[in-house]
Amino acid sequence: MTVLFDYDSLIYGAVYKIASFTDIRKWFNENRCREWMETEIVHLAVNRLMQMNHRIFMEIEDTGIEIDLVEYFITTAKKPKRNEIYPTYKGHRKPNKWVGKVRRKLIEMDFAKTSDTWEADDLIADMAREIPEHQRMILSMDKDLKTIPGIHFDYYRPRLKDEDGNPLLDEFGNRVQSDCRGLDIVTHAEAALFFWKQMVMGDPGDGIKGIPRKGPKAAERALHEATEQDFEGIVRGMYQDHYNDEWEKHFWINYQLLYMGTNREHLDEKLEMAILATPE
Repeated sequence: MTVLFDYDSLIYGAVYKIASFTDIRKWFNENRCREWMETEIVHLAVNRLMQMNHRIFMEIEDTGIEIDLVEYFITTAKKPKRNEIYPTYKGHRKPNKWVGKVRRKLIEMDFAKTSDTWEADDLIADMAREIPEHQRMILSMDKDLKTIPGIHFDYYRPRLKDEDGNPLLDEFGNRVQSDCRGLDIVTHAEAALFFWKQMVMGDPGDGIKGIPRKGPKAAERALHEATEQDFEGIVRGMYQDHYNDEWEKHFWINYQLLYMGTNREHLDEKLEMAILATPE
């Protein structure tokens, strides 16, 4: 089994509270310089990443799946292609200094596949299409990759709470960690349904609007009894109803933003034609 590992979210987890105030005060007392402290924090984060890695792979092996190869993917593009189409794409997200430093360290280590123009999701989608579904697993906690059918493993760990809704703690006062969400098989119909639901409701986390005032419930009502072959026609109709003469432009902009993969010349042509056909 070839594992396609979306490493972006794991990096965010690794840098979270990586150095305590006590650590920093101790370093100051030792007369450590700023450069030394920053290098140490990155070192601690990379070590934590390796530990997180190990635990995730142990949970995968517990399912009985044997891992033959792991390909890691990291987003390093400062201005991804999607921003050329939609300048406000992910515009509300603030850069994290330590995530950037850890990414650069991993690149120095030649650790992962990257691109100057595409995101990790797109690179994963490209490679996934080259490998038979039963021979590869997408390892990610990013819902967007559920538009790719096949074997998935979600390494997100839900926070456990007690009966009163408070964090569940062990005898030493530490949070009790749950297992990963784990293994899932996404069918072609489920992958298509997920994509077309996003086309309706958008993705607020990425700044993609979809059809205004059409949320998850509206998307579910419109598509839940339809067949896979009908999804696109239904969603096109919803865009026409809302956007009137401009519907094609909005439809293909959102399609470009939500589509996973770098091979999209056919989509570029459709978007260009839709923009030209839009009334002034």
